[in-house]
Amino acid sequence: MKVFRQGDVLFIPVNRDFVGIGTEMRRQSGRLIRRGEHGGLHQVSLPSFRNDAKIWLDRSGTKFLTAPNGAAIVHGEHHTLDLPAGNYEVRVQREVGTEGRGIRNVVD
Repeated sequence: MKVFRQGDVLFIPVNRDFVGIGTEMRRQSGRLIRRGEHGGLHQVSLPSFRNDAKIWLDRSGTKFLTAPNGAAIVHGEHHTLDLPAGNYEVRVQREVGTEGRGIRNVVD
């Protein structure tokens, strides 16, 4: 399985049916995937958003992206990430802190 990365954000392909979601998940309005620690925005490009890419949140706050026609993810400090058609779980990368000071989100 190929995992896709843009800075501190991972897109992990999932085999999940997002049809008839009901109360388990809710669709997020807008294109924002994640706001970075320094204010940069990881977001679905406007053409991809208009071309059926959707962002979903489950009850635990886990974010998913459905992109039946693929999606371009844009960020001002990174190259555009072109995702192939599919469904993705969105995660923030984690790392072990310096001198073993616990696990933390990767700062992008």
